[in-house]
Parts: sequence; structure tokens; C-alpha cells
Amino acid sequence: MGDARVRTRTSASIVAVVRSGQVFASPGPDFPFSAGDIVVVVGGEESTAEVADILANG
Repeated sequence: MGDARVRTRTSASIVAVVRSGQVFASPGPDFPFSAGDIVVVVGGEESTAEVADILANG
């Protein structure tokens, strides 16, 4: 997650990740994403769209 630098690039924050029904609140920079994760993002419409783009396309 740290490599994505989401907060720096978008000003949005990833506040949780839901994986297989388990909630990982406030995931740190070493948290690895997995296929099928649901990422909970807080921010404005534009910044959250940017996060989606970063997660989908790098």
C-alpha cells in the first residue's frame, strides 16, 4: 500500500480494507492488497476517483 502513495497523490485516505468479511481498519503502508479486497476511501469525489484509478492502473 505504501508504494501507491495514495494520500500524497490524491489527499484521500484509505481508512479500511474488507477482505473475506474481515475488516482491516487503518491499514499501514506495509499492508498488501489482494484481489477482491474492498477498499474504503474517505475524500472528495475527485480524489476518491483518483484512488480508484491508482488501484486499478497503478
